[in-house]
Amino acid sequence: MLFSSVTFLFLFLPMVLLLHYQVYLIKQNLKNLILVISSLFFYAWGETTYLAILLLSIIINFALAIGIEKQHGKVKGITSKLFLVIGLAFNVGLLAVFKYLTVILGYIDSILSIVHVDTISLAPIHAPLGISFFTFMVISYIIDVYRKNVKAATNLIDFTLYVSFFPKLIAGPIVRYRDMAGELESRTIDVELVASGVRRFIIGLGKKVLISGSISQVADNIFAVDMNNMTSWLAWLGIVCYALQIYFDFSGYSDMAIGLGRIFGFHFLENFNYPYVAKSIKEFWQRWHISLTTWLRDYLFLPVAYSTSRKLSKETYVGIRTDKIIYFIATIITFLICGIWHGAAWKFAVWGLWYGVFLVLEHLGFGRFLKKLWEPLRHGYVILVILIGWCFFRSDTLIYAFGYIKSMFGFANGIASEFPVRGYLNNVVIVALLFGVVFSTPIAPYLAKIYINYLERLKSLGKNTTRISGFITAGYFIVLALILFTSTISLAKGTHNPFIYFKF
Repeated sequence: MLFSSVTFLFLFLPMVLLLHYQVYLIKQNLKNLILVISSLFFYAWGETTYLAILLLSIIINFALAIGIEKQHGKVKGITSKLFLVIGLAFNVGLLAVFKYLTVILGYIDSILSIVHVDTISLAPIHAPLGISFFTFMVISYIIDVYRKNVKAATNLIDFTLYVSFFPKLIAGPIVRYRDMAGELESRTIDVELVASGVRRFIIGLGKKVLISGSISQVADNIFAVDMNNMTSWLAWLGIVCYALQIYFDFSGYSDMAIGLGRIFGFHFLENFNYPYVAKSIKEFWQRWHISLTTWLRDYLFLPVAYSTSRKLSKETYVGIRTDKIIYFIATIITFLICGIWHGAAWKFAVWGLWYGVFLVLEHLGFGRFLKKLWEPLRHGYVILVILIGWCFFRSDTLIYAFGYIKSMFGFANGIASEFPVRGYLNNVVIVALLFGVVFSTPIAPYLAKIYINYLERLKSLGKNTTRISGFITAGYFIVLALILFTSTISLAKGTHNPFIYFKF
């Protein structure tokens, strides 16, 4: 079930809200149970067969965390470290079986066929929706319990809600247990919080449907063009469209998840912070998919760095920053795994390594050189690296990606008159592209800051600001109403696409 679907907006969500608020007002101790039942139904709507996998992951990690906590300090027998190893093996194994086993067996079959040995016959395995996200959540949970950063959950209903809460279940953000634990036990829902959640949800819906949805077909059509017919202008249009599509698709989903969380009384951390305005690749990853970036830092990069050198302090990053070899090893491994996490294909591995190499280069001295450059040049460098990276990410094969990049830089075989750029554009797409470029920058917060400063200046002069603030507020709500109405019309026409990150 998609957030951007008529079924979710006008059937599932209203029913869940009605039940939740009735219970919240009458019998609060059942509010989490209502959300658990609703979340499992939400998941079963699209993944009935694999609901058991989700429940198995929840129960096993719940029990393992309790075992880890009880065995803290023991050095013989069943230790907390042993429970942790079992948990990591189970979770990583689950992810490997469903996401990578088919591909691995395919490579084994290729080798066996060369030596004329019978191949292994196995039907393709469909990965459960959201397995990458809920697996990363439970891994962070058991590690945090092991590190004594959080107490193990003792209420299975609360823990089930943490893992399965439907706003974040399918495509994140990757919420940590310690950030949600307090509100699982007790949370206050007020009108202001719900209103902010509704506003955030509508903005996310507009991002997904009106911007990402409007340009997605252009990107899909261009990336379906045979490389012999590709032109340079067409290649640039396609990758710019995809860059905007994936940003507004994923940040739109995150906005909707954050908004829904607020409506039910939860405060999720931000997941995007205008990544396309970054002036270095390091800054880009501090702004893009923040929950994944911080997860990789805390549960992969730092452990790899510490295991590489026992001399490092576990309290600071100083040793990692100063030891170039350790930074190189930890960064390359982290981003290789980051790429593979997105999918079992060479293109994702190359995409991850692409960023890993630039992060290492910036760390080795290129970053200091960048800071001396004119700011637009720094920004241009980042955008170029990002766009080339998206070529690997979006292309169906690695060979197509390299051909696409060649076309971007003038080595195209197509004839522009036969595949003109204007054939892929219409008024809706042009408007969506313009809005996409503008709102991928922090123009809205900037205007809001100017407005607030203006009101404060008027107040300091003793002037009444009621009329102007009322006018701006009314205009804001009219814009939200138009976004909701236009998005709903588009959904009713069936012109939307599933969220890109659902496949990961």
